[in-house]
Amino acid sequence: MTDIFELGPLQFRARSPGQIDKDTVDLRMVARRLWKDKHIFFATTLICGLIAGILVSRVTPQYTSMSQVLLDPSEQRLVISQQVVSDRQLNDQVMGSELSILRSNTLLKSVIQAVDVKRPGALSAIDSAARTPSLFSRAKSTVKRLLSSSSAPALSEAAIESARLDRLTWAIRRSMDTWRDGDSYVISISVHTPAPELSMLLATTIAEQYVAQQLDSLRMSS
Repeated sequence: MTDIFELGPLQFRARSPGQIDKDTVDLRMVARRLWKDKHIFFATTLICGLIAGILVSRVTPQYTSMSQVLLDPSEQRLVISQQVVSDRQLNDQVMGSELSILRSNTLLKSVIQAVDVKRPGALSAIDSAARTPSLFSRAKSTVKRLLSSSSAPALSEAAIESARLDRLTWAIRRSMDTWRDGDSYVISISVHTPAPELSMLLATTIAEQYVAQQLDSLRMSS
């Protein structure tokens, strides 16, 4: 009787010792190759780790704080952690205008003045003029001084303060986000800076100054 497995299409054939399958991988050869080049792999890993560590150490951490303003058209009241401004017919156009007011130069300059009173020197963390200049910036300034034929005139205190207000206004505007929470009458204010105390102080002061200005406008119009 003939065995059907002997006549089937699949038959096992013994492989001669010298026969090499092109689809196989010699793991021992690969391991020997890797071990031979171990110094290159270790050096590459070490260099990549050092570069990654340097890049991470140069990243300035950012801390975010948020406050909210509630606009209520019916009545004026104080809500926990939220301020209320009343006597308004609220719609999308009005909410868009309020978001623009929160980012306006007038409001942000009043915020800067209020923060200077509450915490003198706190805004230095986001003032570009207060930062230590980089090596490239120092070299650039040196070349400008050498090439300049005459010294620049000294600025008055008013001009220096005006320039500081402009720098800080742009810095705060870049570090803040404002948005309407869905279809509600709540405006959220988010501020991120390198200092957690400054982020909280700015978020709170922006809301306070906004509410104060709106209430002043209501009193003047009434």
